[in-house]
Amino acid sequence: MNTDRRRELAQVIASLIPSAHRAVTESWADLMPVSLTWSQASLRRARASARAVLEGIVPLVVQGDLDDQSWSRTRELVHAGGRATAEEVAELLRSVRVVGVEMLADHLEEQAGLTHAERWELQREISAYCDDLLGEQEQLEREAATETLAELQRTGPDLR
Repeated sequence: MNTDRRRELAQVIASLIPSAHRAVTESWADLMPVSLTWSQASLRRARASARAVLEGIVPLVVQGDLDDQSWSRTRELVHAGGRATAEEVAELLRSVRVVGVEMLADHLEEQAGLTHAERWELQREISAYCDDLLGEQEQLEREAATETLAELQRTGPDLR
């Protein structure tokens, strides 16, 4: 996707942020029933987090990343200054992906002629962005690491 096309899509996304944000927060009762028990302060933090994640999609589409200050601010909001659990953050980001990103992609198809290949590319980039926000990193499971080390020990040293 060329730079002009990315700018065009980002402009449409920017105009859709309020409706995407509304859709995400309205989905919480179904996707995260626990949200019905949240305090007003927790709801405000969650709404601000969801909005920041959605707003971060605009520069992500244009330039492939957020500037350091925006990234730090978004990550801080998403993790509620360290008060949110990994599960809470994962659920919040899942609601943004499932509801917000799908809504954006559907509207981009209608308003900007988003192709299937473009949709796939944007969804992949946004998914990686959300994974980075979550802090997920591919980690070897302890069992897999133990098996690998045992195999290396069994087969002996590397040939030189």
